[in-house]
Amino acid sequence: MAVASAPDVAALAAFHWGRWEAAIRAGDDVALGALDRLLEGMARTHETRRPTERALDCLHLLAQGCTNREVAERLGIGVETVKTHLLHARQALDAQSSTHAVAIAWRLCLID
Repeated sequence: MAVASAPDVAALAAFHWGRWEAAIRAGDDVALGALDRLLEGMARTHETRRPTERALDCLHLLAQGCTNREVAERLGIGVETVKTHLLHARQALDAQSSTHAVAIAWRLCLID
């Protein structure tokens, strides 16, 4: 079974939220159980697919406007190593580009 990407899970949660909200207010245990399972799944997805701290360091510096070369200089690593960290971050966050990865990481409060 494929693991849903973070945007897919968020869209699913938003779609069902109106129905869950009414059921929760009515004290519907089935709805509460479904919501708990969804939130646990979201947490597991983000834990297992979280970028490494070094990849997050690279994303943070990109968010500040640094080039790959500047990121490499600030972190004391090579430019190719920066590119590798950014590739892994894109894969972990299901991002289409490094800019997209920065946006996702920021939205998930992984970087500030």
